[in-house]
Amino acid sequence: MKRSSAASALRLRFIGELNLRGFSSRTIESYVGWVYDLARHQRQSPDRLRDEQLKDYLLHLHQERNLTNNTIRVAVAALRSFYSLVQGRAVESLEPVLITPRMEMRRPEIYSVEEVQRLLSVGAVDVRARAFLATVYSAGL
Repeated sequence: MKRSSAASALRLRFIGELNLRGFSSRTIESYVGWVYDLARHQRQSPDRLRDEQLKDYLLHLHQERNLTNNTIRVAVAALRSFYSLVQGRAVESLEPVLITPRMEMRRPEIYSVEEVQRLLSVGAVDVRARAFLATVYSAGL
């Protein structure tokens, strides 16, 4: 997709708005990347896209690219920022379009009794080392 001067102007305006609000350079880079990815996917400037195209893009991220919900949440935040800060759309009008997926909860790995016994018996050469490992394990560290 060839960059036009209008797209560059939108990009610069978006970067300026994010800078004014104190976003980090890494966040700005990420947000600009998501808006660029949207434009590339839809083969149109993001300021010309309809709500259906935005939903289609989010569906593409979920079904075709198999991104996690947490990654899609970042994309939604980037697009909300772009459309509210650069396009002047009310955040309330974006809510039905840019749906935020649920946050994924990662569960800790729990060892079986046999695995813990094996860890403590093999990993500990002397009594102090075994006591240390047992304490660390029982504290959940």
